[in-house]
Amino acid sequence: ADTNGIISELYANSGSYIKPGMEIATLQDYSSVWINASVAEKDLQFLSINNKATIIFPNLGGVERIAYIDYIHPTIDASTRTGKVRLVLNNDKGNLKPGAYADIIFETNVDNRLAIPSEAILKKSDGNFVIVALGEGRFKPQKVVTGINSSRGMTEIISGIHKGDNIVISSQFLIDSESSFRESFNKLTKPNKTKKATAKGHRHAH
Repeated sequence: ADTNGIISELYANSGSYIKPGMEIATLQDYSSVWINASVAEKDLQFLSINNKATIIFPNLGGVERIAYIDYIHPTIDASTRTGKVRLVLNNDKGNLKPGAYADIIFETNVDNRLAIPSEAILKKSDGNFVIVALGEGRFKPQKVVTGINSSRGMTEIISGIHKGDNIVISSQFLIDSESSFRESFNKLTKPNKTKKATAKGHRHAH
């Protein structure tokens, strides 16, 4: 063999007849390993070659390693709607086992985006809404178009509200049906004289 490695497949047994040129074994070099990450189709646009990633290995007690994107596959898996992103890690100690799982956090280029706490978004059959505080005890449900979600519990707002708007981030609603949802939304446009829909707090979108 022209390289060192571990025998991953063996095609010959004791007593086998070997001919010149016959393949008798496969050697695998595990001194470096590929990590193929499945990334949601909509998130691939934010990744590029050499982007930094933090890789967490649950089977190693949460050990973290740093790697960089080596290759982004040009195709999408039709069944999972994900693409493959390859990272390369040094494995001199041999503690990274092929076939094991890992959690990956990618770092992307920083952009200024309008974002609000994800808990402020109410999901309805006809879209996503937030509750805008109008002042004087009045509130308004506002439909929004959302973008990416961050790992820190924030969601990008593409349209619907603007920087500086006051929004309710948590409230005491008990909504058990679509009709109750609509009724609650209608009540928000009137002065809040009862405690059926009292807001715990609000925060500026930022």
